Amino acid sequence: MQFKFKLEDWQKQFFVLAGLLFLVVLFIVPDHGHKGDIRCWADWSAFIRMHGLTNIYYSDTDYLPAYHYILYLYGHSRESIERIYADINYFKLVVFLFHLGSSYIMLLFIRLLDTKEKLPQGIFYLLNIAVLYNTLVWGQVDEIMTFFVALSLYLLTRDQPRWTMISYLLAINLKLQSIVFLPLILLIVFFIYLGKNIKTFLLDLFILVSLQYLIFLPFILTDNLHMVWNTLFRLVDSQPLISANAFNLWFAIVGIDARGTHDTETFIVFTYKQWGLFLFFLMSFFALLPLFIQVMKRWLINSSQELFAPITVLTFGMVPLLFFFFCTQMHERYSHPAIFFLVRFKNNEFVIKIIFCKINNKTSKGFICLRLRNV
Repeated sequence: MQFKFKLEDWQKQFFVLAGLLFLVVLFIVPDHGHKGDIRCWADWSAFIRMHGLTNIYYSDTDYLPAYHYILYLYGHSRESIERIYADINYFKLVVFLFHLGSSYIMLLFIRLLDTKEKLPQGIFYLLNIAVLYNTLVWGQVDEIMTFFVALSLYLLTRDQPRWTMISYLLAINLKLQSIVFLPLILLIVFFIYLGKNIKTFLLDLFILVSLQYLIFLPFILTDNLHMVWNTLFRLVDSQPLISANAFNLWFAIVGIDARGTHDTETFIVFTYKQWGLFLFFLMSFFALLPLFIQVMKRWLINSSQELFAPITVLTFGMVPLLFFFFCTQMHERYSHPAIFFLVRFKNNEFVIKIIFCKINNKTSKGFICLRLRNV
């Protein structure tokens, strides 16, 4: 039996463009970024190299296990500890590979939306200046989590709940911020499993539990699992500020003092944190409502059709944006996943584009704005 695999023209064009872009980045990768974070990547990689992966939580790390598996591979790919530090700038290329993967998933979504302009819209994310800046200049790793969340949604729209949950589990084990997508994924997965037999559900649950067990296994064997849990709980309120440099609602209200004011202080009866959570949950309810109605209709009529992709993609974009905009303790990069889903969303009613607006004033505030127009 001969296996034939044929690429479409837009796929060939994308892979050629992605390959050329990777070669360009390889030679001109910026030697800049958030020095503190990039130093952490090097320190943790070196610590793993010297003391082993299972002892990483004896360092000052506040990242979850899956990311340290990536640092383990990077650290052991270098000839020495000195090379880990000397070559840490090239770690950006690892994250950039996930960006290329996310861009390809973008093209798959565009195809799912029956849009004729496949490649141009995908390139809009591939070459998005905000995403590239965060990844290649600022040196952040949000694109890795974004890739797995995007892959989860694509698999979800293809009625693949098992692979959806596997991909999402990896995202959760990379960055805790991906927890904001949990209600959306559980909402859809729950109704998908209602149409399947109990054996399928139990098998998929067993696979998920087994995968999580394998991720934790090295730490279990060395009796260090409790340190993983300590780190997980320590992430909550680790930076109890109104804003950790995120230009969101609170930065607009409080101004630059938001970066130095605790969110436990009172603002009109309640604390800033309580207001932020209340507004986030309230707005998320309205953001989730259309998708909930869509899923309920699909279940009530026992439809075997795939999920309506546009409303699903839009909801996945709105929830992390609301999380970034209303909650306290936000970093500027926490809006990164929203960019993927909202960078270009199109159907027969409206177009939503992410526009980066710079407001020229003393604090040079930057905001993410949404523009809607009829087509």
